[in-house]
Amino acid sequence: MNIKKEIKKEIKIFSIILLTVLLLDGIMLKILSSRWNEAVTNIQGEPLIIGNKIFPVIAYIFIVLGIRIFVYPYFVLGDIQIGIIMGLIWGVITYGIFDFTNLSIFKNYPIGLALVDTVWGGILAASTGYITFFIAKSLKIIH
Repeated sequence: MNIKKEIKKEIKIFSIILLTVLLLDGIMLKILSSRWNEAVTNIQGEPLIIGNKIFPVIAYIFIVLGIRIFVYPYFVLGDIQIGIIMGLIWGVITYGIFDFTNLSIFKNYPIGLALVDTVWGGILAASTGYITFFIAKSLKIIH
């Protein structure tokens, strides 16, 4: 095993996952931006402002690592259906933890937004796993 080659491969896969997540989640955040802003204003009395930019970066690193570790391998092993199912499960679990924790601690957190966001987590993880597999295969990063 050539460790440098493996590290380069992992960096490429990580980058594909990251770009895919940022693109897909960016679209969804744009679609839901007014709902998020309304929810945040109702909770804290002022509009959503990202103060410390390092925290969203860390959150996205966790999302990318989770997809790489818990979803993407099923696609590489050749089981697309299981990969999609695992992506749906992993995404719903992680986004569900976020949303249902918010429901439990914030008086005005909207349940509709929580449910949409939880489902979105599953769609995001499953889609990203599949897209990453397709791109990595197309670019011959994997065989």
